[in-house]
Amino acid sequence: CPVEPVKATYKREDGVVLIDYEKCIGCGQCVDICPYKARFLDPVTDTANKCTFCSHRIDKGLVPTCVRSCMGRARIFGDINDPDSNVSKLLRENNVTVLKKDQGTKPNIYYIELDKDFKGGFEKAVKEAGYHEIG
Repeated sequence: CPVEPVKATYKREDGVVLIDYEKCIGCGQCVDICPYKARFLDPVTDTANKCTFCSHRIDKGLVPTCVRSCMGRARIFGDINDPDSNVSKLLRENNVTVLKKDQGTKPNIYYIELDKDFKGGFEKAVKEAGYHEIG
């Protein structure tokens, strides 16, 4: 993250963006600048936080809990670098989009047939889901 004074945010080789909680000083600059409004300050640890895609699970070859527990099977997780993976096949066979591509974040979350009306209301939907900006 370009605004972080301690550079606590990093992107793993597999594309997962994480925060090094040992480095994070809880300044909130990454929370303010996140184009997805998906970061927050954790009041218990006084550090920035965000979804980690259950990195502890994917490191063991498991899927994130949100994927595992989604009854509608609306979430798919996998290796887009493997052309034979289910995710790669879905990306090839469907009309997909990403959010905030113009921000230069090189997003790794793809949406199949994303409703144009929803795209315009993404920030509102994130806020309603319980994420809050600081400041």
